[in-house]
Amino acid sequence: MAKNKSKINEKSLKVKLIGNLELVEQNRNEPHKGAYPGGRFKRFFDTFKANFQPLMIANLCSILFVLPIIALIMFFTMQGIEKIGYMIAKINEPYLMSSFGVGLSDGMSIEEAKSILLNSYRVLVSAIALGLPLLGFGIAGNLSITTKLIWGESLLIKKDKQGRDVPRVITEFFRGLKKFWKENFIIMLITAVVFGGVANLLLNFIEASWINHYKATDIISLIFAILITLIYFPFFANLLPTTVTYNLKAKYKIKNALILTITFYVPALIMFVFAILPFVLLAAGKIFSLIMFVFILSFGISFMCLILVNYNDYNHEKIIEPLYQAKIKVELKKERRARRKKK
Repeated sequence: MAKNKSKINEKSLKVKLIGNLELVEQNRNEPHKGAYPGGRFKRFFDTFKANFQPLMIANLCSILFVLPIIALIMFFTMQGIEKIGYMIAKINEPYLMSSFGVGLSDGMSIEEAKSILLNSYRVLVSAIALGLPLLGFGIAGNLSITTKLIWGESLLIKKDKQGRDVPRVITEFFRGLKKFWKENFIIMLITAVVFGGVANLLLNFIEASWINHYKATDIISLIFAILITLIYFPFFANLLPTTVTYNLKAKYKIKNALILTITFYVPALIMFVFAILPFVLLAAGKIFSLIMFVFILSFGISFMCLILVNYNDYNHEKIIEPLYQAKIKVELKKERRARRKKK
């Protein structure tokens, strides 16, 4: 009985939360095509397979805005974390094995050498964080294309020399960039602060564990970093696509994203994990990371945007649209009653 009551209370809480959503139509340019046969997963894979070329072009356009990050990662990959750590510490000789009597130095301990390596990672994650706001421009253009593809809308078309219709993906991309860059830039700026802060807190904890000298602040910082990660990034997955899909004030987009994240937390977290999976797999190993790097250069940002837009459209189709239609029906009934009373 207690379990049933808790389930009923949970459902009623979700109903109350959903009732606070700002209900609005999507920012479509063409009539709704109806539900996709086969479900959302099929829609994602069919859209991805049918639009390789537009998605690749959109991704290459997006990559233009992360060239500093790519150059940084390539530099760290070619030089190696250890060597860069020595460069930061202004050390000319490799001291890593000094405590074992190999490459004997002036007495640097293994703990000091590990600290130098962690400084390399701190520089890397901080530099990536600084580059993330620029990615907001690329995401703005990419979202405008992937949203149209998920909605089944046509892209801008031009005729080639043979008279065939060819999508003007680059023009579409920069139109979307011009229209949606502000909100995406702000979101990625906040994401950069969260990413940089969380990464450095985790590195501080790792350093404390290596020297086996924990403080209460290290444990609290670790817990705080995990909580921020688990709270912010599912919210990010719900918020990012709304910059294109809805004509709403920013505060209402944030409100809707918060409600959907709280109400359907696990699906949002799963979608975010799938969206960034290619980027996470860069750390999997040399051969696999190379494959992932090629995939990211070809489709990575488009892949992420397509997943998040598809999930956003699912939430609209299953939650917001039915509530919006019900709201319109209620309003129409009220208008009819008001007219009858006047008569």
